Amino acid sequence: MIRKEKRSFRSQILPFFLEKNWWINSLPLVALLITAAAPLKSSANSEFEERGYNLLSTPSQIVLKGEDILGGQGVSVIYPEQGPLDFSGYIPFQYQCTAGGCYQCIEFTLWLYEEQLGYPYKWPGAIWSPYQLIGVVQTANQVAYQVESGLLSPESAQYLLYEPYTDLEYYPNGSPVPPQAGDILISADGGHSMVVNRVGGDQLEIVQQNAWELTADPQPVPLEMRQVYDSSGSYSVQNNMGWIHSPRWEVKFAQTEAVQASDESIQWTRNAAALNVNLSADYLTKLAASPLGETPYLIAHKLSNSGALQFTNLDYITCTLRQLGSLLQREASLREADALQIDIPYFGSTITIVDSSQPSSGTPLEYPLNTCGWNG
Repeated sequence: MIRKEKRSFRSQILPFFLEKNWWINSLPLVALLITAAAPLKSSANSEFEERGYNLLSTPSQIVLKGEDILGGQGVSVIYPEQGPLDFSGYIPFQYQCTAGGCYQCIEFTLWLYEEQLGYPYKWPGAIWSPYQLIGVVQTANQVAYQVESGLLSPESAQYLLYEPYTDLEYYPNGSPVPPQAGDILISADGGHSMVVNRVGGDQLEIVQQNAWELTADPQPVPLEMRQVYDSSGSYSVQNNMGWIHSPRWEVKFAQTEAVQASDESIQWTRNAAALNVNLSADYLTKLAASPLGETPYLIAHKLSNSGALQFTNLDYITCTLRQLGSLLQREASLREADALQIDIPYFGSTITIVDSSQPSSGTPLEYPLNTCGWNG
């Protein structure tokens, strides 16, 4: 009887107690779930950990994925969830993230160049300002020249330190070489670095970390436009002192095998500085018949849908194709060709045309055009 009473107590009183006090007994479980969920946003992405953002107590957010910039060959653009409240437009330097500092402009730049191009993340010297990147490039060029001239041994410690960066070039404003996608822009005050995402005509689009709206509730500004000035073939970028170029982007961005945008009527290849379009006689006739009609817009959209315009702008290409149509109206030899290969540079005021239906005798011809703007 005693054992039966004890079983009765457990079967009746204990369930009643648990039912009435379910919320008390649930507190440990709720606390465990909250603790586990807090870092989930950061730890769910391995790039946070690889780049050191998991060391911060500040919640982080990816505002642009690597596949959404630089033709799908970028890295994540990371911002804190809370922007600066002092109208400064930037987050102060955070020391936790390796050499570049969490959320900093230079952290994104250095990580991109390591992950996509293979440059060691920690550049020579103590890099605290983007301006110092220029000095590294210039020193690397000097050291490489000394080795080539026999003034310095290729086994010297100095050369081995700078050797990974010897293929980089720095172009100050006023250079004859325009900026290209992937180039590092250095702001006029030397304190901010950006990466060129797309180019064309009279502007370029940059991608960046640590740039915020100057408002009471600041929002990230990961993408921004910059004006490009062309003075007789000398290029300058608004509010910048120059750009660092890596030839390694050219290999990654190039499309050397022809891609069909519309059967065999429209095909294209691409390098880092220009788009090469092959048009059949049918499209040449349509362009010549109505340069300001829908044909240039239609061709540009077909190119865009097939991935041709990842590093330039739809309106810019449409504008160039309209001018090509006007050129075809004036030049009967071009208009009557079976196919033309048109080289469209992202910057400049000329296009190069080859009669691709006669490759053995096709001679490249340059034609001047009015410079098209980013918006056409």
